[in-house]
Amino acid sequence: MIGDESGRIGEGARLVSDVLDIVAAIPTGMVTTYGDIARAVGIPHDPRRIGWIVSAGGRGRCLPFHRVVNRHGRLSGKHAFDGPDRMRSLLIGEGVRFIDHDRVDLDAHRWPIDYECPPPTK
Repeated sequence: MIGDESGRIGEGARLVSDVLDIVAAIPTGMVTTYGDIARAVGIPHDPRRIGWIVSAGGRGRCLPFHRVVNRHGRLSGKHAFDGPDRMRSLLIGEGVRFIDHDRVDLDAHRWPIDYECPPPTK
């Protein structure tokens, strides 16, 4: 059970939930970055924590984790996808263009997260 006896979700669980909500909302054919998600959930200087959440959350979940890339648009799913080739294949299948073999065209495919509106809470 997530939360305490009052039913409140702890801060860590809330962060994970918010990150997964954002990942679930990334539209087909678009990507976002770890930093974009970090800013959206209120930890703008900690995109690495988003990477840990995405890496851990990727196992056994049917969410589009392949749509999260690094700040340069590079594919970085070596843990969840056994390297960037699987991520690349999924993104190409969604119509995402690449600048080079492992770098997404962020100008064309970056999904603008609305920083003024936090993700829905459960």
